[in-house]
Amino acid sequence: MISESPPLLLPVDWKHPQWRGAPDYCSRCGQCKPMIYMRVGFEICLLAFRKGRLERRWLCRECALRLCYRWTWATWLLGWWGLPGIYRAAICIACNWDAIDLAKKLPIEPVSAKAAIIERQCPTGRN
Repeated sequence: MISESPPLLLPVDWKHPQWRGAPDYCSRCGQCKPMIYMRVGFEICLLAFRKGRLERRWLCRECALRLCYRWTWATWLLGWWGLPGIYRAAICIACNWDAIDLAKKLPIEPVSAKAAIIERQCPTGRN
C-alpha cells in the first residue's frame, strides 16, 4: 500500500498521522515558520575526485531556498568534470530545481511559536 505524502504546510494540520515526527522549528535557523521536508543534494566531480552529499531535513522557506540555490550552483559549476559526474550532476540539479519549486510554495510569514505549541497540544482549538 502506498501512503500519501503529508500536506505541504506546517502547522496547518497537526492531526494528520504523518506529522507525528515533525519538529516545531526549522532544522537550520531554529525559527517557528511553515516548513517542508526537503531532499537537497550536491555533486562535485573533478576527474578522479568525487564528492556528493544528500540531506533530508525540515526547512523553512528561506533556509530551503538558500540551501537549494547554493548547492545547485556548486553542482552546476563543479559537477561536470568527470565521467560519473555527467549524469549524476544532471540528476542532482533536476532534483534541486524540483525542491526549489516546492519551497517557493511555502508562505513567507512566520507562525508564532506559542500558537504552534497550543495548536499541537490542543488540535481542536480549545484550551
